[in-house]
Amino acid sequence: MHGASREALGTARERLDALADNTSVDAAKLAEDLAAVTALLDREVSLRRVLTDPAQSGESKAELAGRLLGGQVSGEAADLVSGMVRSRWSRSRDLVDSIEELASSADLIAAQRAGALDAVEDEIFRFGRIVSSSTELRAALTDRVATTTAKAELLRSLLGGRAHQVT
Repeated sequence: MHGASREALGTARERLDALADNTSVDAAKLAEDLAAVTALLDREVSLRRVLTDPAQSGESKAELAGRLLGGQVSGEAADLVSGMVRSRWSRSRDLVDSIEELASSADLIAAQRAGALDAVEDEIFRFGRIVSSSTELRAALTDRVATTTAKAELLRSLLGGRAHQVT
């Protein structure tokens, strides 16, 4: 990430940290909602471009995001994304990548609150070693032609019931 996107992500991380400090915020739900927004913006390239268009005011982009996401995701997720689209992004793809990163962070916050962070870290480390030692698995997970859904199903079949939900 370059300049403007790096700054925008830093600001979004600060907002996520502030939300995480509030124990009434359901971090797992926030992670789920942010993942849903990531999937939406992955599919809808034109929407992603509109939400990162530097010619549009931050407020108009935030209003659009609020209208689209209101009632679809939690208020915390909608507010976080609305704040993110107010920022300037170097590339429209950086917004999606940043929301995905925040979803992962929220998942880890949920695991920490549940006392499972050490187990999740261990499982991710072990799975990373498995992926690095298997060229077939690595190829399947990085295949640009395969859908995200297919990759997620592969991961569920490999890890389902054997690893913490966050992992």
